[in-house]
Amino acid sequence: MPKNNIKKISLKDGPSLELEIILNPLEKDKKEKEKIVSEMKEVTKKSWSDFKEVTYKWFELADMIFILRDKNKKPVAFSANKFIDEKLIIFLSTMVLPEFQGYGIAKKMQKIAGQKFLRDQILKNSLKFWKNFKSLYFAYRTPNPRLIKAVQKYNLALPIDNSKKISDKEKIIAKKVAEIFSPNLEFEEKNFVIKSALLKTNPELIYKKDQIPWSGDEKIDKFCENHLDYKNQKGNLFVIVGHINFFQKIFFACIPL
Repeated sequence: MPKNNIKKISLKDGPSLELEIILNPLEKDKKEKEKIVSEMKEVTKKSWSDFKEVTYKWFELADMIFILRDKNKKPVAFSANKFIDEKLIIFLSTMVLPEFQGYGIAKKMQKIAGQKFLRDQILKNSLKFWKNFKSLYFAYRTPNPRLIKAVQKYNLALPIDNSKKISDKEKIIAKKVAEIFSPNLEFEEKNFVIKSALLKTNPELIYKKDQIPWSGDEKIDKFCENHLDYKNQKGNLFVIVGHINFFQKIFFACIPL
């Protein structure tokens, strides 16, 4: 079994960190699996809350996991990602310890995940180059307006201003993500909302009024307020679906990891 890839990460105005890239985590031996899950649980609990069995579900679903460690080899962040076919990457979960937030770590890990997936697909399709002209889709769940604004330029399938026509493919992807995480909950297809997702699993994670991370974009914030129903603490989540086109793929694949 190939060894995990270790990469040095330098942060602007921040500490130097070490990123371990773990492919096919379910194929690791028992000891390594336990270490990965333990580190994921540690970061999750310290950065947000104890997700209990949900953390292990992220591990089981993941095709690639990143563990970011400090100079003392202590975990400070992780990202779990799932690949479906050749066209979809699902960001299962990304967690960063509070003292390491503000350096763009989550965005950097997701960028590396997307680049690795893209480059693998480009190499795989080298003899069938026309496949590389197809869009690459990504998806994740969130109640966070800032995380919507952060990826707004990547053709989001959310009718924030009623001008976006959602394709059948985007609807299928959103349903698939909702079924993976919340198979027994209502999914509102029109606005890609999983109803009561947090209420049923982790009610302590529902934002209180003074905790909502507003994006500063009036349309996005109003859309979130209306459909996630922060006021009544419903615990709804959006399924965010977006895609990058051919030209974005080329740019994204070519910039340094």
